[in-house]
Amino acid sequence: MAWLEFARDGAVLLRHRAVGEVTIGRGSGCDVRLGEPEISREHVAVARRGGAYWLLGLRGAATGADGRPLPDHALRDGERFRVGPWEVRFVAGDPPDGAATTERPAREPPPDGGAHPPPGLVGHSPAMQRIFRQVRRAARSDLPVLVLGETGTGKERIAGALHALSPRAAGPLVALNCAAVSALLFESELFGHRRGAFTGALADHAGAFERAATGTLFLDEVGELPPDAQAKLLRVLETGEVLPVGASRPVRTSARLVAATNRDLAAEQRAGRFRGDLRYRLWVVAIELPPLRERREDIPLLCEALLPAATPGRRWRLTPAALTRLVRHDWPGNVRELRNTLLRATLHADGALIDAPDLEFLPEALPRPAEPEPTGPSRLDEAESRAIVAALRAFGGNRTRAARHLGIARSTLHLKLRALGAEDPGEWERRKGA
Repeated sequence: MAWLEFARDGAVLLRHRAVGEVTIGRGSGCDVRLGEPEISREHVAVARRGGAYWLLGLRGAATGADGRPLPDHALRDGERFRVGPWEVRFVAGDPPDGAATTERPAREPPPDGGAHPPPGLVGHSPAMQRIFRQVRRAARSDLPVLVLGETGTGKERIAGALHALSPRAAGPLVALNCAAVSALLFESELFGHRRGAFTGALADHAGAFERAATGTLFLDEVGELPPDAQAKLLRVLETGEVLPVGASRPVRTSARLVAATNRDLAAEQRAGRFRGDLRYRLWVVAIELPPLRERREDIPLLCEALLPAATPGRRWRLTPAALTRLVRHDWPGNVRELRNTLLRATLHADGALIDAPDLEFLPEALPRPAEPEPTGPSRLDEAESRAIVAALRAFGGNRTRAARHLGIARSTLHLKLRALGAEDPGEWERRKGA
C-alpha cells in the first residue's frame, strides 16, 4: 500500500491512497481534484507499474522544488513534488492511524466499453481511453473515417480495430498504401481494369474497392493520392460506384472506407495538392492518434505487448533503469521506433534481462537541440493567426475542439501556436494590440 499527502502552506489538507492509477487535476473525472486554474484538467498521475509507483505527466507536469518540470520517473519513498501550489509527498506504506483519507471508488467502465482496448490496440492513458471510445462508436456506422497522426503511431491498427468491431468483420479488410503505388498504376490498383485497357492488361483485374466488397477498404497515406485519382475517389464516395479502367459500365461498391494520413490536409489543400471537396468528404469521422511522447505512461504496457513478438518462445524482462530510459526518450518514430529499439536490445541483452546499456537509439532519433523561439507571428499570416485565436477563445482554450473547428490536426495547431511566438495566444493578442 502507498499513499499521497497533499499540503498547502505547510499544512497537510488531504491524503489519498495510491491504488492502481490516481489522476490529479481540476477536471471532474480526476481521482484528486485541485481547483487552481493553473492546474490542467488532467495534470499528472501516479500509477503502479511493474512493482513501482510512477509519476506521469498528462496534460501538465509536476515540478520540483526549483520549479522545473519533472520527467516521468519511478517515485521514491518520501519523495516530494509540486502540482501548482500544492506540495505532494509520496509515502510507501499505510497512512498513519486516524489520518483522514479520501478515495474514490473504482470507476466503472463506460457503457460503450471504452475502458477495454479494442482488438490490436494497447494503452491505458487518458488519451488512449478516448481513442478506444471513438473507435467503438465509429465501428458501428458505415461513415468514412479519417485517421490522423504522425508516422508510426499505429494508424493501420485503428483501421484493423474499426473493421474487427464492425458488422463487416466477416468481410475482407483490404489495405492499399497510396505512397507505395506509382501514379501510372494507381487507378488500376484502386478501381481495377478490364482486359486490354492498356498494354500489359492481359486479364481483368479487380481493384481495391472491388476486393473489399462488403468489408473495409483502408487507404493509408491518402494525402499522397495523385490529383486524377482524388477526383475519381470523390466520385466513388458520392455515387457508390467504381469505374474500372477500360470499362464502359460502373460497378457498385459497398466497401466502408477508412483513410489515414500524417499530412496536414488543410495545408495541402491551400497549396493546391489536395482537393478541398475530397478533404471535406473524408473528414466525416476523424480519429487523431497522439504521438508516443504524449502518452509515455503507455510505454510499459507497449513493451509487454511488443517483447514477446521479438523472439517467440523467449520471455524478456526490462530492468527499472531500462524502463526509465525508454520512458524518457522522445520517440520521434513513435511505436514503430519503440518496437525496433526493443528488437535491437534483444540482440545485445545478456540472457533474458534487458538493461539500459542494451538500448540503442538511432542517431537521427536522438533529441535535437531546441529551436530558437519565433519572435513574432510572421510565420503565419494575419488572418490565420486571428482565426486560431478566435477558435481557442470560442472553445475556452480547448485545443482539441479548436483544432477540429479549424479542420486541422491538434498537433498542427500546436505547431501554429509556436509560430505565433507563444503557447498562450493571448500574449500574441497583447503584442498586436488586439
